[in-house]
Amino acid sequence: MHARRTIAVLAAATAAALSLAGCSTAAPDESGSSAAADGTFPVTIEHAFGETEIPAAPERVATWGWGSTEAALAVGVVPVAMAQQAYGADADGVLPWVADELDELGVETPTILTDDGEAPPYEELVEAAPDVILAPYSGITEEQYELLSEIAPTVAYPDEPWTTPWRETVTIVGTALGKADEAQDVLEDLDAELAAQAEAHPELDGQTIAAVWDVGGTSTSTRRRTRAWSSSPRSASRTRPPSPSSPTATRRSTTR
Repeated sequence: MHARRTIAVLAAATAAALSLAGCSTAAPDESGSSAAADGTFPVTIEHAFGETEIPAAPERVATWGWGSTEAALAVGVVPVAMAQQAYGADADGVLPWVADELDELGVETPTILTDDGEAPPYEELVEAAPDVILAPYSGITEEQYELLSEIAPTVAYPDEPWTTPWRETVTIVGTALGKADEAQDVLEDLDAELAAQAEAHPELDGQTIAAVWDVGGTSTSTRRRTRAWSSSPRSASRTRPPSPSSPTATRRSTTR
């Protein structure tokens, strides 16, 4: 199996923070997916709305929200459908490192799922016919989760919308796809890259950045969220960036 690992470390000139996007991919098989059964199924994943059982290794994966597309690619699975991205993406809603990875693999761009900031595009998902929907870093409501679950087993966020740490996103996606070992490898590689970058830039040691972005709710009021993270190697590995494409973003989310 051909495998390639790309780790992009984005450093802002005026901020001592690192934002990571990791991709490690394998070419899809004849079924259109590189996921393969490895004896780990069924898998049950607990989340904010209960638990989801995935009976067999998914062959048609849909990703929703942030990070799950990159996480799926990182463990060797090419989604059949992925969420449109607004920040740092091209005209089609595809992030540059995702586009580069798909080009490198020589595969067509998956179906781009329209994101209007309100609700998932159910009809588009039905047409894509996924056998799992991964949304561990998203803002889906319980009602939306129930509707998505009628299409395919759906994995939501473990606690609150738009707050899942990137490390946990990678782990959840890897587990859902039967790729837990591969997910752990990705995290270890990212940690090594973070440590290397920290060593290369000692002037950033101990520096901290706060990212503030607005998250709208069902009312006219807007909640402001703040995340702070340090550039030191240990704390950097626990960073919770709001988006892999932008350290400061505005998103709309509905909480239950």
